[in-house]
Amino acid sequence: MPFTAIYPGFEEYFETLRSLAGEPGEGQPGRRLPPFDTDWPSIFLQGHQRRIEMWKKANQEAWKRKEGAQEILAKL
Repeated sequence: MPFTAIYPGFEEYFETLRSLAGEPGEGQPGRRLPPFDTDWPSIFLQGHQRRIEMWKKANQEAWKRKEGAQEILAKL
C-alpha cells in the first residue's frame, strides 16, 4: 500500500501493525517495533521533497546535455 494512501492515518495504521506483530517470543527471531514517533511523517516528507528536487535538477541537466548534443550534431 503506498504511503500516500495511508498518510493521514499513518499513526493508526502503524500502531495496528505493531499490535499485530506483537512482541517476539523468548528465543524466537524478531524484534520489537518502536512506538509511533510523530516526527516520522515530516521527516519522510522532507526526504521525499529532497528526492523530488534532486530529480528535477538531474532532468534539467539532462535536457541541457541533450540540447548541446543536438547543436553539435546540427553543425556536422
